[in-house]
Amino acid sequence: MDPNALQRSSFIPKRPLASHGRGGGFSRRNSANIFFILSITVALVVLLGTGVLFFYERHLSLRIDELKMEFAEAEKNIDRDFFDTVGAFDVRLQRVIEILTNHVAASEVFALLEANTLRSVYLTEFQFGGTGSYSMTFSGIAPNFESLALQADELRANAYLTETDFGEISLDESGNVVFGVSASVDPSLIRYASLFAEAEDLDVAEDEEVENSF
Repeated sequence: MDPNALQRSSFIPKRPLASHGRGGGFSRRNSANIFFILSITVALVVLLGTGVLFFYERHLSLRIDELKMEFAEAEKNIDRDFFDTVGAFDVRLQRVIEILTNHVAASEVFALLEANTLRSVYLTEFQFGGTGSYSMTFSGIAPNFESLALQADELRANAYLTETDFGEISLDESGNVVFGVSASVDPSLIRYASLFAEAEDLDVAEDEEVENSF
């Protein structure tokens, strides 16, 4: 073999090999472009959101100022004298309600005694009074002890009377039994507020009875 031919032939390339990764270079450039586009898009979205938020806050601020002006104008147009009159009327109304609530109707006690006193028994020297809690005392005359016992049972069975006590029992010249009575009276019997409530309940019951009759 010719030695010169061996010298001319060599496995070491005379120049760098051409890169076979043209596609890889294109991919890197494409990725950079996509990242750039995404960055621009995000920046635009952020700027747009900031602008929208700014204008919305500005709109709310203007609206609040408008409402303040409207409220101030409405406040000027309020009739102060009218509200003062209404306030004074409310105070008087509350006082009237308080008076009616605490006021008592002693006539209800007389009605109770009339309904719960035997025909053979006579009542005398009646007294009634109290504040918050009420009591009554009276004297009576019964024809005999049996009538007195029946009268005692009648009054003690009444739900509006408590601590009913019979005492000072004696006989008069004619043989009649003289006695004295003391008892506490339930305030709900004599207060106007309770009477109004009972009257209202009665009206409702009558209306329901009329409706059911048709």
